[in-house]
Amino acid sequence: MLVTMMHDFYDALAHLAIYADAAPAERQQILKRVGASQKKLKEFAHHTPINYQHKFDLVEAELLGVLGQTAEAMELYDRAITGAKANEYVNEEALACELAAKFYLSLGREKIARLYMIDAYDCYVRWGIEPKLTT
Repeated sequence: MLVTMMHDFYDALAHLAIYADAAPAERQQILKRVGASQKKLKEFAHHTPINYQHKFDLVEAELLGVLGQTAEAMELYDRAITGAKANEYVNEEALACELAAKFYLSLGREKIARLYMIDAYDCYVRWGIEPKLTT
């Protein structure tokens, strides 16, 4: 079950990453697929929030971001980062910070994006992922 949930988490994030460049029909399929993943993640977050709430929040932030719901996305990025940090998921904290930085860059808010990217960098260092720092 853990493998399935991790697949749903990363699959949703990967599909949301290509949403902007997708054709309208493909966008509908992406939203359906992400919706199905979110339904499962929400259920797991309800039962074990320590392990899954921040994952649900991050996917939801990305989803709201692509749908143009900026204020709500901002809140959920921060909740995802806070939840991952509180529960010592440094890899997912790094990912959430990096995705938040990309989100703020897409809005033209470079100073804020820089802060999130610095936090992502710090997480990657704590995680010990040196190669990620050079790419």
